[in-house]
Amino acid sequence: MNVFCPMAWAICKKENGTWHAPFISATEANEYGPRYVNMDYIFFSSLAGTELEHITVCYDIACQWCRHLLERMEKLPAKLHLPKTLKLRYRVPKFHLPAHVQKCWAPYSFNFSPCVGRTDGEGVERSWSTLNGVARCVSMMGQGGRMDTLDDFCNDHNWMKTINAGTCPVTAPDNCLAVCRRPLAAQIDLGYPRGCGAPPRPIRVL
Repeated sequence: MNVFCPMAWAICKKENGTWHAPFISATEANEYGPRYVNMDYIFFSSLAGTELEHITVCYDIACQWCRHLLERMEKLPAKLHLPKTLKLRYRVPKFHLPAHVQKCWAPYSFNFSPCVGRTDGEGVERSWSTLNGVARCVSMMGQGGRMDTLDDFCNDHNWMKTINAGTCPVTAPDNCLAVCRRPLAAQIDLGYPRGCGAPPRPIRVL
């Protein structure tokens, strides 16, 4: 028998943090509506009390999920409602974007977005390199032990990012230009339109 234990992850770039959140119960899901209810609940819980004016939201299926998002918010408890003045912008991670239909590429590309630098949106996926090895252990745990263990590993992941930030090639001024040039050269060699972030045709990887 296969057992599926759904989890959701969130990353706040400002706080340089990764954390996980459990999906809400079936009872709550029935109360607020089943479609996207888990991610809606986690998303609005993460932003509860925010005073920011602009937020760029990155999600694998942002093009679908963002539709009627604020209407669904009205069905959640009032404490999870976002301020009326908050402006949300939705993007799809760069590695996931080519798998979408072509009409999604430009509107949801980070490459056409101001104020995001060279963000690729794949930060959540990098956590799996640390957490894959934990899967067998937590699969045998009760809910409390599993949550505490995942918290510990996420905290360690955050700490390692913090202490290694100064050694990252992108943050080292001497290497920054060279690092930035390599992806652009690869993009041109593969025939991508400059700045598109998604291939215009399938590319065979040998």
